[in-house]
Amino acid sequence: MYAILDGIVQYCGGGSARRSSGHPHRIVPAVEAHHGIHQSRGERSALAHGTILTRTQILLDDTQPKIATLVEDASHIVYLARGQAQRLDRVVGEATDRLRGQLVRVDRILTGTLEAVEDAGTQVRRTFWGPVHTMSALVQGIKIGLDVLRSRRNPEPVHETKEQEDELFI
Repeated sequence: MYAILDGIVQYCGGGSARRSSGHPHRIVPAVEAHHGIHQSRGERSALAHGTILTRTQILLDDTQPKIATLVEDASHIVYLARGQAQRLDRVVGEATDRLRGQLVRVDRILTGTLEAVEDAGTQVRRTFWGPVHTMSALVQGIKIGLDVLRSRRNPEPVHETKEQEDELFI
């Protein structure tokens, strides 16, 4: 029925009903009224629904390959991304393992260095400060001995002995 009405509209100079206004369900009643064709409301409704279904089918036919291509491209992108993620995981894992090994090596070197510094400090204490303390004690002993000898030659009052005790205390 639609083909007949489309032909009538083309004959009348209106071109195709699809191209003329984009709303064929509005053109059909106008053509029917102009040519004296009377259809029931149900027939016009069925014609309008048929047109909508036809357009929907055309739209689906046009978009289905595009949607399929989009899905295929998205699937390929996901595949590539998964491969890149796996490569990145492998590279990061290897780098982490290398870094861990280097950290263990640095830890060993630092531990050895600290032990060597500690040993050197102990050695300095023994070899340098030991004799210094011995010399200090020796000097102190000589000083006390000289003070005792001087005190025997010149007896000093008790007051000065108190000062000596204070000096020794400091």
